[in-house]
Amino acid sequence: MQKKAHMQDLFKKVARGSGYPIGQVKEVITEFIRVIISELANGRTVYIMSLGKFWLKPAAAQKAWDWTKQKHIELGERLVPKFKFSNRVYIMIREEASRLIDEQPEP
Repeated sequence: MQKKAHMQDLFKKVARGSGYPIGQVKEVITEFIRVIISELANGRTVYIMSLGKFWLKPAAAQKAWDWTKQKHIELGERLVPKFKFSNRVYIMIREEASRLIDEQPEP
């Protein structure tokens, strides 16, 4: 079963790791997210150091199923937000996941 990391949990971890008050951490991270959204809304690609990039990908018009109304609807051409981790981050995630799996006790 997958565990979820909620924003409040992440704020607490960053506050503990950095020594900054949780209120300050929350304010900075929230503003950071707002800036990313603003940059995307202005058509810019956002590169975040070695983490990865956010961008908007054009999507063609298509039909979709609206399950709330139980009918097909037309989706016009639109821009869909995307994110891709850098290759370096993928390697770090795999290494960390392997370490956590290896540390689990045998059943």
